[in-house]
Amino acid sequence: MVLCVRRRSSGGDQRVPLNVLVHQGAYHLVSLFGETDWLLNLRAAGRASLVRGRTTIPVEVAEELSDGPRVAALRVYLNRWDGQLGMMAGLDRTSSDEQLREAAERVRIVRLKLSS
Repeated sequence: MVLCVRRRSSGGDQRVPLNVLVHQGAYHLVSLFGETDWLLNLRAAGRASLVRGRTTIPVEVAEELSDGPRVAALRVYLNRWDGQLGMMAGLDRTSSDEQLREAAERVRIVRLKLSS
């Protein structure tokens, strides 16, 4: 999917292709590299759209996951997309719980809710 979010400085749209994790019935966005530009823009705007083809899903930031839930969601993310970005962050589906806890200090995961 493509995240479409308003830029915090220029007000223009930023479009970023991302893996959208569906975990515990909600959409989650995972920033393996911490405080990315799209994450800062999403925090500032509080809302965005997820776009796939002609389908647009308006969403709002529900919360940023704390350490415990972040580790569990990160494990699900790596099980789903092991070979893509996880290896760039030094993680894969065989990473230990301790490695995930260490990574969770820098990884950010945002849970989204549908917007009306």
